[in-house]
Amino acid sequence: IAKMLGSQLLNGLNLYTVKADSLKVGKTQYYPKEMKVTDRGLVVTLSPRQ
Repeated sequence: IAKMLGSQLLNGLNLYTVKADSLKVGKTQYYPKEMKVTDRGLVVTLSPRQ
């Protein structure tokens, strides 16, 4: 029940903001492609911009 309630309460809420410069490695800029809540926490998948 806590997982479901937490999901509903946090839907659409910004908990953390990452600046674009923080997602740049060398000349490659990355963007968050997928975010998934798991039993271990939040998993963010990054992909390079084309």
